[in-house]
Amino acid sequence: MKKGLCIAAVLALFAIAPATTHAHSYDSDDDGHPLRYIAYALHPFGVLVQDFILRPLHKGVISTEAGNYWLGHDTREEDGY
Repeated sequence: MKKGLCIAAVLALFAIAPATTHAHSYDSDDDGHPLRYIAYALHPFGVLVQDFILRPLHKGVISTEAGNYWLGHDTREEDGY
């Protein structure tokens, strides 16, 4: 019974949470800049380049000792590599 009541309370909180949120105010000086529209169009391509070219390249360089030496990459334990 208590478990069902807890689940119902959590679901009720999730149900009313969207009612307490609101959108940010629109600033036409900042959001309406023409270059912002170009950035919106180019952003997906930048994410693809980062995920499929730059990250694997970085992983390949840090996995070799020569790459670490020549590019100055320091592989310490706290880096997580």
